[in-house]
Amino acid sequence: MRDIRAFDPDETVRTWVRDNLDVAVESDYEGALEKSPDVVFITSPTHLHARQALLAARAGAHVFVEKPLAHTREDVDDLLRVVAEKNLVTLGGCNFKFYPMVRKVKELVDDGAIGRIYSARIEAGQYLPYWRPTLDYRKNYGARRAMGGGVILDFIHELDYTRWFFGPVREVVALANRVGPLEIDTEDLAEILIWFQKGVLAEIHLDYLSQRYQRNVRVMGATGNIEWDWHERTVRLYRPDLEQPQVFPLPEGYDLNQMYLDELDHFLESIEHRQATLYPFAAAAEVLDIALASHASVETKQVIRLGSGGAG
Repeated sequence: MRDIRAFDPDETVRTWVRDNLDVAVESDYEGALEKSPDVVFITSPTHLHARQALLAARAGAHVFVEKPLAHTREDVDDLLRVVAEKNLVTLGGCNFKFYPMVRKVKELVDDGAIGRIYSARIEAGQYLPYWRPTLDYRKNYGARRAMGGGVILDFIHELDYTRWFFGPVREVVALANRVGPLEIDTEDLAEILIWFQKGVLAEIHLDYLSQRYQRNVRVMGATGNIEWDWHERTVRLYRPDLEQPQVFPLPEGYDLNQMYLDELDHFLESIEHRQATLYPFAAAAEVLDIALASHASVETKQVIRLGSGGAG
């Protein structure tokens, strides 16, 4: 039986959802949880994620949380404990793990296509007011530190898939600040260096300032390079034994929304089979630790050491 209900604190939003999506609406989140939902999707501002997820888990629901899992460690350990005790299926937002080009980079790295990996350069940037042009960017969570904004948490996808490529992190050092004219109280530019336990050094550039949307990856190994550029819509493999780079194009006619649909299918199938997802909350917490270590490095101007996969 189909029973989908939506909660939003804004009555205008609830009215629109009810009238346009034929979905029942709830005016109180905790009251809605008393109806024992099977699955809860949390897509609220970042600073609400962990607490809302914890309440959903206590209600016995399988839970999806949009990235990042949280903006601090508050409630995270309790959330992980309840999820484990109740054997719940969880998924942190990780749509780029379902994007064909990112998956191809992962495949080539795992297959040893360029031998031992030495380093990687990852870049992501977009002018913040262009993200959601129908909203005043100054009122959005990304512009407000108290709501979990700033490029380090907002672009946590890059931290996530970099860790997916190269494994547990050993050390993090970062520089970040607000350098542009945006009316925000968060960092709009960050450079993060990560030493992975496997010996890979990754440099991650994040910004709210680029007038042209940017996402790209360059991985250097002992026998070649792997490069992905968002605008070229290809992954390229460069090796001296290849006369020309091997090119892996994005499938013809690929709809960007497909990665979100694939992510959703993965979550629902994992619930059906009662198996762990590709990015359960325990893994999302480890990536959150990298982001928080980056913030700590900015504040202390020190290298931050992490334990095996998470904060140490």
